[in-house]
Amino acid sequence: MQWWVTQKLKSKNSAARRQAVQSIGEVGDAKHVQLLAASLSDRDAEVRLAAVESLARIKDAVALPPLLAALRDPEPMVREAGALSLRRFGDKRTIPYLKPLLNDPVVAVRAAAARCLQQLGWEPAETREHIRVLVALGEYHQAAALGEAAFDDLLNALRDKSHFTRRFALEALARVQDNRVADVLTECLTDPDVQVRVAAAEELANYQGDEYVVALSQALSDPEPLLRAAAASSLSRMGNATCVPFLMDRLEDEHWSVRKASVDALGQMGCPEALERLSRVLKDPDHDVREAAVIAMGRIGDQGAVEHLVGALADATSSVRSAAAAVLNVLDPEWQSSEGAQRAMAVLQPLTQAREYWVRHAASSVLARMRGGARPEERDPLLGPTESSSKRIQVLQMLIRAMEDFDRDIRLAATEALGRLEDSSCAGHLRQLLKDPDEWVQLAAGKALQQVSRQRMANRAGGLKLSLP
Repeated sequence: MQWWVTQKLKSKNSAARRQAVQSIGEVGDAKHVQLLAASLSDRDAEVRLAAVESLARIKDAVALPPLLAALRDPEPMVREAGALSLRRFGDKRTIPYLKPLLNDPVVAVRAAAARCLQQLGWEPAETREHIRVLVALGEYHQAAALGEAAFDDLLNALRDKSHFTRRFALEALARVQDNRVADVLTECLTDPDVQVRVAAAEELANYQGDEYVVALSQALSDPEPLLRAAAASSLSRMGNATCVPFLMDRLEDEHWSVRKASVDALGQMGCPEALERLSRVLKDPDHDVREAAVIAMGRIGDQGAVEHLVGALADATSSVRSAAAAVLNVLDPEWQSSEGAQRAMAVLQPLTQAREYWVRHAASSVLARMRGGARPEERDPLLGPTESSSKRIQVLQMLIRAMEDFDRDIRLAATEALGRLEDSSCAGHLRQLLKDPDEWVQLAAGKALQQVSRQRMANRAGGLKLSLP
């Protein structure tokens, strides 16, 4: 057999050589150690890997020297296999050979060496060694908790080929109190992986400095929308006004999440100079972006926003309408009689003829409120003056059922409709929605209760009220 195996080991075919090495390993005889040791110099990494695995099957100390030599192989998978194979021998004399692998550039090799050292009962003698073991095992946050001494080892982990390793190492490095961390985060904004770049942008928000504002402003032009949105959010947390022009440019970004993040950022920073640009965002095709614009205008707190927000009261989406109503009441409780509201009437009037029912109804309701006209339900095509009491009761019951729907938009629409009907028999159901998990449903329920309360007072003065049975 040895003659046949020797011939195979000389084959020009790497697969044949690998098969021969594996055959030797299946025998597990110590007398074949020299043949396997020679295969550790094979030009093919797969053959060398097979040699390490075959040597590990030979339970004899004579196999240790070639296995220790495999720890210096140029191929990471061979070094990893060498470290793992030493665990089977349990020989503490291998510890000095394994410790250098804690600094190996490949995470799998570092982890294999650390596990082998742990199994051998080795304990780090100093903090730096402890950090290296933690980093080798992927316990980056535990390493960071040991302070500035972890900086270099975490920085080495940031050079790993695996983007998962780089991301976790970056998040841990950001917890180290070291002046060099912010510069490392800035460099990571150009990492090949978008998740690493996003993590760097999020962490960079915790640092102050014009150079970091510039770096994040440049990230607003990154090809990936995830990073552009993260950069906008981080810039708002930094509160540096020099980034405002860059954020306003992103209000026309092709991706809705970037537009929303930029709107949120401008609102958080309270930029009055962005008010005019934000008013245009109220026509954005995405309702989340429009809602964010309404809230941002409220945070800025400029009375000039009233005219634009009145127009948003006729938005096609209920959450935008609710947000606009809430913000208007905060900006000016008497907004209906303001000059801005009067100017907005020209915008609302055409909307009374819009195709969407909720837009028509909302526009008509707002105009009637501003003019002091009839109640909305008297003009509502669904609940006109010709509707019978039984039909009204059916509609009320339908809306109450809709208030329990899993979709928050349906709950919100039902709540708003009940408020417009101003029927006090619904008060109990509306009070339950004050604890709804969605804040806009809670807000709509509070507003509806106010409308119901006004109607109750009118009824006491002699008005007629229809109640649910």
